[in-house]
Amino acid sequence: MELLGDQILTVVVKEAVGRHAAKNIAPAVACRLIREGAVRALKRRSKPFAITGPATFEVDFHQSISADLAEVCPGVQRTGARTVTFTQQDYLEAFRTWRAILTLSGAA
Repeated sequence: MELLGDQILTVVVKEAVGRHAAKNIAPAVACRLIREGAVRALKRRSKPFAITGPATFEVDFHQSISADLAEVCPGVQRTGARTVTFTQQDYLEAFRTWRAILTLSGAA
């Protein structure tokens, strides 16, 4: 929330009371609250949130073999036994690199 400030509007429709249990409100009430929240959010919308570059990712794998395979991608550097890092000037390109190394490393 700190990063996005007041750009986020939430509607609480259930409350966790345990790992496998929650207090829920009636579905009809939840739907009404969500619709009302969506209307409030649209009325106060502002400029879309954008992440400016460069974007640096650091990925810690469970197994070193995954880092071995990930570091063959251009721009990916090994920084630890199971860790790689990379930087892209654009967040979307950084995300695509992250997806590529997950797929190539077999960790996806």
